[in-house]
Amino acid sequence: MKRSTILWLLLLALLLAAGGYWWYSRQGQVVELVAVTRGEIAHEVADTGYVQAVSEISVYSPQSARVSKVLVKIGDQVTVGQTLVLMENLDLKVQVSEIRSQLAQAEANATAMAAGVANLQAQVQEAEDAVARMAIMYPEGIVAEADYKRAQLQADGLRAALSEQEARLASAQAMIAGLESTLLDLRSKQSELKVTSPLEGVILRLPAEPEQVLMSGALLATVGGLERLEVRVDILSDDLAEIRIGQRALITAPFLGNRTVVGTVSEIYPRAEEKTSALGVIQRRVAVILDIPEPAGLKPGFEVRAAIETVRNSDVLLIPRESIRLGAEGEATVMVVSQGLVEHRLIKVGISDAERIQVLEGLQLDEQIVREASLDLPAGSKVRVQ
Repeated sequence: MKRSTILWLLLLALLLAAGGYWWYSRQGQVVELVAVTRGEIAHEVADTGYVQAVSEISVYSPQSARVSKVLVKIGDQVTVGQTLVLMENLDLKVQVSEIRSQLAQAEANATAMAAGVANLQAQVQEAEDAVARMAIMYPEGIVAEADYKRAQLQADGLRAALSEQEARLASAQAMIAGLESTLLDLRSKQSELKVTSPLEGVILRLPAEPEQVLMSGALLATVGGLERLEVRVDILSDDLAEIRIGQRALITAPFLGNRTVVGTVSEIYPRAEEKTSALGVIQRRVAVILDIPEPAGLKPGFEVRAAIETVRNSDVLLIPRESIRLGAEGEATVMVVSQGLVEHRLIKVGISDAERIQVLEGLQLDEQIVREASLDLPAGSKVRVQ
């Protein structure tokens, strides 16, 4: 073959390739589109939980104190209100003694002041009676003007002294009321040191030992039975604001296979505890209890995954999570495709689950959008449907 023929063939191949590339570029990039749909979506707070007996209740130290006596042992049957552990708080005992002493002194002072008020009241009454008699005799000249004015001044002085003494008595009585209220609070704290069983059952755990000095919140004992089961989930305190009593929870685990156990939030503990994560991070977590009407193979001690539905919205617009691109300020955009052309559109989103997200504003039902927001498609570019 001649050299010139080869060159012409190469040139023709290049022209065909350029033409093919031009034709392909005019057709646009191939993309996968998804339609905006309407449906139901739920937002979940999910974490690891553990199955336990419904009646299993842990009893904690109500304050920092010393264990003086443990009255039960593991396996003992106990009744509601039965004393389990006696504790002693020496600082609290000293405070009670000091408040009692102050109260006794205040009551003695108030008694003396009350006697003084009664005495002054009698003197005021006597002085006012004397002024009243002189007021009748003074116009007739029976009583001298100086004596009459002296009697008036004496009555005024006694009234002023009475008013001052009554104010002091009122202050003393207010102090007594304050001390009595403080003493009542301290006695209430003292009553907490007698730790009793919250239910009828069996002692399952008993870490408390005599002479131990425990911090407030330390575990003393666990009492429980095995009639019904529940799941305890330790939720991050940051997520607790979304959790409410009565919310639905979906419980899954490898041993359950494809089965999902439905539970309900029945209790939220009032106190957060420090927990160390698997990565060694200290976190503040709050225990949330899920009631399980149908155990479906669950056993105490099993580890499960619990997803609590905090919000469920029906009849809302939905798109895949991967279709949204977030900007530097957190704004959400999608790539809408109309007549083969790309439009970058700002939208407002709501709640989301693992796969979808709710659209509040910016899209209409059945509009077509690019599934993968990671694609680099400039506004106005042409695309082809995969």
